[in-house]
Amino acid sequence: LVTDSGLLHHKSLPIPATVLLTEKEPPEPDSKYGWLVILGTFIIFMFSVGLPTTYGIFIHEYILNEFPEAPAALISWIGTLQVGIICIFDIFVDSLCEIFDTHLICSVGSDIARAALIIASFCNSLAGPVFTQGILFGLGDSSLYVPGLTLVPQWLVKHRSFANSIAISSAGVGGLWLPVAMRAMIQRLGRHWALQTAGIVIIVVCGACSLLMKVRVKFERRDKIIDFSVRKDSHYISLRGCPVCLQRLLPAFLFYTILLGRHPV
Repeated sequence: LVTDSGLLHHKSLPIPATVLLTEKEPPEPDSKYGWLVILGTFIIFMFSVGLPTTYGIFIHEYILNEFPEAPAALISWIGTLQVGIICIFDIFVDSLCEIFDTHLICSVGSDIARAALIIASFCNSLAGPVFTQGILFGLGDSSLYVPGLTLVPQWLVKHRSFANSIAISSAGVGGLWLPVAMRAMIQRLGRHWALQTAGIVIIVVCGACSLLMKVRVKFERRDKIIDFSVRKDSHYISLRGCPVCLQRLLPAFLFYTILLGRHPV
């Protein structure tokens, strides 16, 4: 059969598969699902950033009741390791997001953080909380924190600044009520049950929210894990060295304990 365009076409001729298969288009930005990603990020940030601030409660419990003979400086290293491991391991989690699904990384992170807190509840020596509540929890917490930072700009373009502010503000929300809740649990249930309860909440709440953490556009794999060329960027160096960034590394989880008259030393 000859068509109007002059091309020969026959009904029995198969259409090549390459013509039928088209590349799947990514979802449109600023969709309703994007706000579900913001909701999941908000809840995950509330726990992943809020829980390290509760260590001021634990350091008081460890010094007075659990490990009174241990140096206070050594006990404070648990909280320092939490924040330090989160900041260091962020580099590698960012690279993992280019290989694996982000919701899988969040799920594994919530499982590691849950295991760290529950195992720490059974530790009777200081070395146990240092490894579990400090190092292991930091690894899991970093896997919860990083994917949200990468997903929010993907899903929302028009309201990107507003969405980022909502997601980041959850860190302050968690730091507002989690220390109060943890203090009440330690006083009523003890340190062991407080840690176990926190671990169960993480695996249930953050594990459920991790199902929402899906990429809109697949990340491109980079050749280098760390791009050292940024050290030549004066704007980047000045921002990284400003007091706002430095205070993030200070032991802020001890400030309110001093106001309550519970100085650790």
